[in-house]
Amino acid sequence: MQALIVTESEPRALVLAATLTHLGVDCPRSQIVGLQRALALLREGKSFPLLVADCPEQYSEAINLITQLRAATTVPLVAAGSTSRVNEILSVLRAGATDYVDLQGNVAADLKLILTRLRAEQAGQHGRMVCVLSSSGGCGASNLAANLGAALGNGNAPACLVDLNFRGGDLATLLNVQPRHTLVDLCCQGQPLDEVVFQQALVHCSPALKLLAAPPLLTRFNGIDLDAVCEVLRMARSAFRQLVVDLEDTSHPEQSHAIRCCDELLILLRLDFPCLLRARRILDELQQSGIDPGKIRLIASRVGSAKALSQKQVIEALGQPVYHCLPEDESVMLTSINVGNPAVLEAPRAAISRAYRKLAEMIAA
Repeated sequence: MQALIVTESEPRALVLAATLTHLGVDCPRSQIVGLQRALALLREGKSFPLLVADCPEQYSEAINLITQLRAATTVPLVAAGSTSRVNEILSVLRAGATDYVDLQGNVAADLKLILTRLRAEQAGQHGRMVCVLSSSGGCGASNLAANLGAALGNGNAPACLVDLNFRGGDLATLLNVQPRHTLVDLCCQGQPLDEVVFQQALVHCSPALKLLAAPPLLTRFNGIDLDAVCEVLRMARSAFRQLVVDLEDTSHPEQSHAIRCCDELLILLRLDFPCLLRARRILDELQQSGIDPGKIRLIASRVGSAKALSQKQVIEALGQPVYHCLPEDESVMLTSINVGNPAVLEAPRAAISRAYRKLAEMIAA
C-alpha cells in the first residue's frame, strides 16, 4: 500500500511517514506534498490507495483542507490533527475524512488499527495471480517472471513478485537486491504472520516492482508451514493488483497450492524435443491433479532458430498451441542480468522487451 501525505509542515509529515513506513506503507519523500500539488496529482489521474491529511491547527483551515481533498478523490482519507475536541473531530469527519488520528495520542497504535481495517476491507479485492513454471532448466522462467512483473506494475500500482523457490531462488540476484528477510522467515520459523510483517519482508526493486525473495541456495530450515505459504499468497493478492509467482516445480505441496489458486499458469518451454517431452509430462500431471486446463498458457522461449520445432509439431505433441513467443535476444538478456535490471526497464526497445510487454498486455486484458 502507498500513501500520499498532504501537509504544510514537512517536519511533522516526516514523522507520520516514518510511522507509516514502519507499518508497511510506502511513503517516500516525493509523496509528501502541499495541498495544491496534491490536488494537481489527483486531477492528473494519479492513484493512491491512502491519503493522509496533516491538518492545520486552525480549525477552519483543517475543514477546508479535508473538503478540497474529498472533492478530488474517493480513496480513504485519514485526517491527522492535534485537536481532541469531539465536535471538531466530528466536523472533520463530516467534511469527508474517513478516520481521524490524534497527533497528541498514540499515533502508531491508531494508524495500525486504521490500516488493519482498510486491509481487511480490501481482502476480498483479490489481485490477479500469475504463476510461471519452467518445463526444463535453461528456459528462462525467472527472467520471464521478473520482466513480467516489471511490465505489469507501475509507479502508482507496483506488482508483487514472489520467488517460491524454497530450495534456492535466483530473483534477488537477478534484480541485484539483498533482502533482509525471505520466505523462510515468513513460512518456516513458526512466528506470527501479519500484514506488517509481510510488508516489511518485501524488497523495493523499482517503482513498478516489489519482491518477496526466496532463501539463498543451501539454506537450512526445519520445514515449510503450508498454512503460512497460503497466508502469504493471500496477503500478496490483497495488497497488489498484479502478483507474479516464480514456481519451483509441481510436486511440493506449496507449489501445488499456488498452481491451484492462480488465475493463469504460464509454462515456459523451448521448441526442442526434450523440452516438449518434459512439458507433456507436466501437462499430464496437471490434468491428473484436476487443474483447470483453461488457465494453462504455453510460452515458447528463445524462438528464432530455423531448426526449432514448428507450431504444428507443438500442437501435435502437447494438444494446444503456443500462447506467446519470446525471441532469442542473448545480448540484451545478458546485459540486463549482469546489471541486475529487467530487460523491459534496461532496454525497453529491444525485441525481447517488446515481447515481454505484449505478454503483460495479454494477461492484463
